[in-house]
Amino acid sequence: MKLSRWIGLAIVVIGYVCLALAYSVVNPLFESPDEFLHYEFVRYLVDRRELPVQTLGKLSEFHQPPLYYALAALAIGGIPAEPFAPADNPFWGYDAYRFGVDNKVRFIHTHAEAFPYQGTFLAAHVARGVSIVLGALSVLVCYLILCDVFQRSLVALGALAFVAFNPQFLFISSSISNDTLITLLGLLIAWLSIRIAFGLTRRRTLVIAVLVALAILTKLSAAILALVPLLVIVNSRTTWRKRIGMLLIMAAVVGVMTGGWFLRNYQLYGDWTGIRTWQQIWGWQTGVTKWSDLGIVLHNTWTSFWGQFGLGQIVLPDWLYATLLLMNLLSLVGVALYLFQARNKHAAQSEMPGVIRRKDVLILGLLLVAMIAASIWYGLANSTGAAGRFLLPAIAPIAGLLFWGLRSLYHPDRPELDRWFVMLSYALMVTLSCAVLLGVIGPAYAAPEPTTLEAVRAQTQPADIHFNDVVRLIGYSLDRNRLTAGEELHVTLCWQPLKSTATNVYFFLHLLGANNTIVARRESLPGLGRYPSTQWVPDRIFCDNVPLRVDTSVAGAKVYDLEIGLVDLGNGSRLPPVNGAGVELRPAILERVKVRGPQPVVAAVSTQPKAIDLGGQIRLISSEVTPSPVKAGDPLSVTLTWQAVSMPVADYTVFVHLRNAAGKTVAQADNPPQAGAYPTSFWDAGETIVDDHAILLPNDLPAGDYTIVVGLYRFDTGERLSITQGGNGSEFSLPQLVQIP
Repeated sequence: MKLSRWIGLAIVVIGYVCLALAYSVVNPLFESPDEFLHYEFVRYLVDRRELPVQTLGKLSEFHQPPLYYALAALAIGGIPAEPFAPADNPFWGYDAYRFGVDNKVRFIHTHAEAFPYQGTFLAAHVARGVSIVLGALSVLVCYLILCDVFQRSLVALGALAFVAFNPQFLFISSSISNDTLITLLGLLIAWLSIRIAFGLTRRRTLVIAVLVALAILTKLSAAILALVPLLVIVNSRTTWRKRIGMLLIMAAVVGVMTGGWFLRNYQLYGDWTGIRTWQQIWGWQTGVTKWSDLGIVLHNTWTSFWGQFGLGQIVLPDWLYATLLLMNLLSLVGVALYLFQARNKHAAQSEMPGVIRRKDVLILGLLLVAMIAASIWYGLANSTGAAGRFLLPAIAPIAGLLFWGLRSLYHPDRPELDRWFVMLSYALMVTLSCAVLLGVIGPAYAAPEPTTLEAVRAQTQPADIHFNDVVRLIGYSLDRNRLTAGEELHVTLCWQPLKSTATNVYFFLHLLGANNTIVARRESLPGLGRYPSTQWVPDRIFCDNVPLRVDTSVAGAKVYDLEIGLVDLGNGSRLPPVNGAGVELRPAILERVKVRGPQPVVAAVSTQPKAIDLGGQIRLISSEVTPSPVKAGDPLSVTLTWQAVSMPVADYTVFVHLRNAAGKTVAQADNPPQAGAYPTSFWDAGETIVDDHAILLPNDLPAGDYTIVVGLYRFDTGERLSITQGGNGSEFSLPQLVQIP
């Protein structure tokens, strides 16, 4: 290999290590898939010097073979660490698979995790360092494989960009996970299988048998990797006697190296793998349950190969997935063009420039098919099981396919152009990995940016609600005050911590209906999980943008109170909200919000000839008075049906007066529509509102006929709405007379 190629490879590996370290620092400890459970296994080996045993009722990774954990234990064995268990974020996973920063944090993190690392956190970062080293070795092995496949070294170097700077590869290989070791062993098995294809020897067979055994001792599902060398040996160009001999050697070596593990499982759990106990603990299946989910599994596997972080709840934006899909499709088009051109060259008995070794491609294709099949089967068996990280042992053929497909789009027969495609692939993948780190993973865990009181005042409604003198709400805003059931209301809450606290609190938003019934609710740790109160810095003002989803079961159109509150996470008690004057608020109401039912508002305005228009805003389209006749001292019910001609500009009060023949008011009921439950400022044009009023008649009311007079006025000013159609003045008489016998 030329010196320039070695320099290029060294730059790639160094670049990978730097980015993997950055991913490790930005991604908080134990946020990667089951990372704390993996760390528990390592810690168990360090502390007790023996293998752990699965326990019913306790989630763990103790069913896993021990090789990776033993390597990590050797690395952290000299680091003292106290017993530790991270505190759960109880609101983790809200809208888990939507792009954003809302409660993507699995655990409540503390300042103790900050650099310089100590104790548990130092040990965990060192264990992550072991994974990074394994990832670097995987990059090197991938290069060896790609150099075997492609006879132009620049093509191999270009394809390596899709390995070293794949965001998911960087994320997993900077985490505590046995997937890092199984990736390396899978790639080594593939590389040695290629070597065996060109010369079956006892030495190579022994080495690959050891690798298969090590893979099984890392992860039981890795047994599928043995399929590649087995088929290569079976199809090798030698005698059947030699092939059978080599297969027996493989079986013997694998059996001897792994037999102790399987025997231990049988003695402990009654089955050779321990999988049945694992199933009971996790409640997972080992067989396919629904083939109808195949499309979902394929989609999840593909997206998570490129980027799904945490436990899958942190995703890339849709436009980025679409861009990656376009790149993948272009690559497949390029491969198809290359195969078409190669076929035509062969038919014309003309030579196609030799670039790819077909036998190598077949072996890697077998590896890729095996890993895809295993991933699909696992995803179909377990709804949370579709994970692109299971494809990482086959990342070399995937990277080679992607790069060569893109390279084949433009003169693949001109080696002098390889350099430009290499630079393009590295620019693309380094940009992608950095953008994902800084634009997706980082924001999902970073505390909200601090702001100023002036900025809060300029962008929100002012507020002054204190909670136990620990924090106060200084501003809020709503993206709207009316929405349809099933939609989201976005509420901005701006907080000012007043002092440090050792207590974690969470806030809630409730939409309150009649009798304080809750029709929609949302709870979260501050910072949407990213800034727990135990990390607060006094006077560091921050804002939360909180989505509040209203269930589709809400019917009709109603107005609800939006309540804010804080709760002690430890004991569940509410922190009393107090306004600036020191008065406790029960409850603390921010705004009123209208929620329409899922049925659309009828836009047509009634044109009944007897309708009464008031101020060109509201129209009375019908009325009903019951009972009549009615006895003195009894209640009289008046039902008014209103229709909004346009959106009313203010909240109006309805007056309903009972008058005698002399025009004197003898009884009345002045109330906002629906007793204040549905203010007129929330009415939509064309909307119809049924409004009931009750008048209690005096006990001494004389017999006779009475008239009901109705109108609307503003409570704050007393100004009445004038009748603009169907009458004069600002009041009108209902056609129904009330008879008192």
